[in-house]
Amino acid sequence: MDVGLIAAGVAALLVKPAGEEFARESGRAAWERMRELLQSVRRTLSRDTRGTEILAAAESDPQDESALQDLTGELQQRARGDESFAAILAEIVRVSHDNPRAGHITVEGQAQVGKIVSMGNIQGNVTF
Repeated sequence: MDVGLIAAGVAALLVKPAGEEFARESGRAAWERMRELLQSVRRTLSRDTRGTEILAAAESDPQDESALQDLTGELQQRARGDESFAAILAEIVRVSHDNPRAGHITVEGQAQVGKIVSMGNIQGNVTF
């Protein structure tokens, strides 16, 4: 898997609302594992001023695209230089994808949403 895609996924989960959403929607065991992994990434970033500042900026305003891009770039750079860190990022993405209840829908801008239906495996008829 592309380290850029992995870094982008982890950056989104590191910012507070995304992590809280995962916690609400996932099972306890999956959340505990995810929390451990995310804490490991936070510890790694917090080892130096640059990482600390980039993470703080992204967490303080999760809607700031520039801050999220900076965080993604920092994660990419560190993953390319550290195989164990790259493995942790890949594990975060795997855990988030393994839980089908952790998916989310984001609507931005002037959009108006009527009805949204999300279904897993269905057998039989469905009527609305």
